[in-house]
Amino acid sequence: MEIEITDKLLNRFNNSFQVDELGCWIWKLALRRGYGLIKIRGKCYAAHRISMLIHRNENISSGYVTHICNNKSCVNPDHLRMDADLSENN
Repeated sequence: MEIEITDKLLNRFNNSFQVDELGCWIWKLALRRGYGLIKIRGKCYAAHRISMLIHRNENISSGYVTHICNNKSCVNPDHLRMDADLSENN
């Protein structure tokens, strides 16, 4: 997945969440099954995965991004982590 992090994308992302009392960055735009969505060049992406790309420069094309805070709509990179296998969390 090749996504260019532009100033326009950063501004749009940073204006699309609201910080709650627990420090979660709650996605304010489209949701699917509770997860935030962001459209980039006509394609929808999970907002929490884009957050990891923007803030941690993580390779988001493989593995899982899990929510440490258990809030699916959170896009705070401090509340997210990359996991190779979800079975490790069960």
